[in-house]
Amino acid sequence: MRPARIRAAVVTLVTVLSAFGVAGEPVAIAASTTTYTHGYDISWPQCRGHHAHHVPRGRAHYVILGLTHGTGHTTNPCLRSQLRWARHHHVKVGGYVVASYPSHRQMRVAGRIGHCHGRTMCQLRTDGARQALDGLRTLHRVHMRSPMVWLDVEFRSTHTWHKSNRHNRAVVQGMVRALHRNHKRFGVYTTSYMWHAIVGHYRLRVPQWLPSGTGNPHRTKHMCRSTATGGRTWLVQYTRRFDENLTCPLLDPTRNHLRGRTAGHGFLLNRIVA
Repeated sequence: MRPARIRAAVVTLVTVLSAFGVAGEPVAIAASTTTYTHGYDISWPQCRGHHAHHVPRGRAHYVILGLTHGTGHTTNPCLRSQLRWARHHHVKVGGYVVASYPSHRQMRVAGRIGHCHGRTMCQLRTDGARQALDGLRTLHRVHMRSPMVWLDVEFRSTHTWHKSNRHNRAVVQGMVRALHRNHKRFGVYTTSYMWHAIVGHYRLRVPQWLPSGTGNPHRTKHMCRSTATGGRTWLVQYTRRFDENLTCPLLDPTRNHLRGRTAGHGFLLNRIVA
């Protein structure tokens, strides 16, 4: 994900174009019996060298940590430090990886690994698979438990996406196949506009994490009724000093007044973080 100010501006623009349609302490933003559980996501923009420099001071229920340093085949330089911060504060964690279009060198490497013999689509799918596997290896290396991995698919200022939706789609398809083969649950972080601009009409009916590009949590929660790739939305994001998130009603408990106990989908939060 991009640094907060830049990405918030981009997401605000694309949200408007697509007609698409959380601060401080954990919040319950009331909609009668519905709660929206608050958390953060942080990554390389919050690093100073190999140390977590800018981290939330308020209490949080969970944090989604970036595994990559802004592109595929990289590692967040202060992931270990951010993970220590989360564990020290007893905050549950999950992870995300940034998808990116491969460089010429990465294409050549993918071609050799995938025995592609110059076939471009094969090289792209192989590189996508390698990006996903790099993320899984990072999880294992830092001993981080993440029940699922989010694929961050958005516009990029470096390692820009190809002008061909078909080429870009092959990269994402490679990531998806690798995660399926390794029995790893995943979802997608994107907006409807960016997703269709990058991969075209490719549909992925998997959990969605949608950024609003606004600092207003009350407006952001309504995006729980939206989708970008065809799946149901589990998380929505708004940006203040940090990127902050709210779980959608699908994941949060509702009150069973007849039995006087929590019921419904509330137990699904542990499918995102651990």
